[in-house]
Amino acid sequence: MKDKKVLIAYDISANKRRRKVADSLERCGMRINKSVFICTLSCELDLPDLVEMVTSLIDRRDHVFFLPLCKGCYEAAWSVGAGTAAPRSRRKRKNRLIG
Repeated sequence: MKDKKVLIAYDISANKRRRKVADSLERCGMRINKSVFICTLSCELDLPDLVEMVTSLIDRRDHVFFLPLCKGCYEAAWSVGAGTAAPRSRRKRKNRLIG
């Protein structure tokens, strides 16, 4: 489970809920786009816990997509274009790279 990664994308309508979800995901992963994160699962945080954490912050109008990534898929991923670096948070938080 050490290297297991999960891609999470969301469409959340309310700013307050969206900010809460983003703050929670920034603590356990890396933002790769405004509403897309990659989180690393560990003994302390497994997939059901991550889903429960996010589910507790949203309401029925919101949508959150979870995609578990195997090590090979994660290592084979790439990005192109002007936004290839992880976006900086407007709130002066540092984005962490996941190893």
